Order: sequence, then structure tokens, then C-alpha cells
Amino acid sequence: MTPAEFKLKWSRFQSKETSGYAEHFNDLCVLLGQPTPAEADPNGTVQEKDELTNAAVDQPEKLHVLRAMFGNPDELQPRHATAEIIEKLAAKIAEVAKSLQKCESVEIAVG
Repeated sequence: MTPAEFKLKWSRFQSKETSGYAEHFNDLCVLLGQPTPAEADPNGTVQEKDELTNAAVDQPEKLHVLRAMFGNPDELQPRHATAEIIEKLAAKIAEVAKSLQKCESVEIAVG
């Protein structure tokens, strides 16, 4: 299935989302050359939820992200972990606090 075929098919869809979501996702898998959920996980042990608009499937950057979701999810991990960012921020705050303490002690000693 090409991006144009996908967009055409799903732009015509008028039913409730709940009646078409599985077929929509399966078509997305076919578009990306990936196994459907039933093919990839026949026992149904993996549960994930993602959102995609039909209008975005022909955008190269969106297709790249979608392919990475299936083929190389580590590529989508943030470059810096939250804990690492918090640790660096805490160190900076500690530096500022120490510097303020030194300024305060100098003012008290002089005053």
C-alpha cells in the first residue's frame, strides 16, 4: 500500500473510529512494510497505544518515525534521560546556592 492509497482509503472512512481502528492500524503496518499486530504478536502480549493522523502519512519525517517505531524503537529514545537532566540541574542549583552562601558570609563579616 502506498501513502496515496492509504490516504485515499481512509479519507473516505465515515464510520465510528471504534469500527475501523484495527483495519486502519493494519493498513498502516502494510504501508510501512511491517507485520500487523496479529502477525508480530499472535498471543497478544504486547500492548501499546499511538496516535497518527491520516493526513501525515505522506510526510517523510512522519514515515521515518513510524518505521522507527516498528524497526528501531531505540532511535526514538530521548538523547538525554530525565534523571541525567535533573542531576545536572541539581548540580547547577547547588553551585548557585554555595556561591550565594559565600556572598552572604562575606557581607556578614564585613558588616
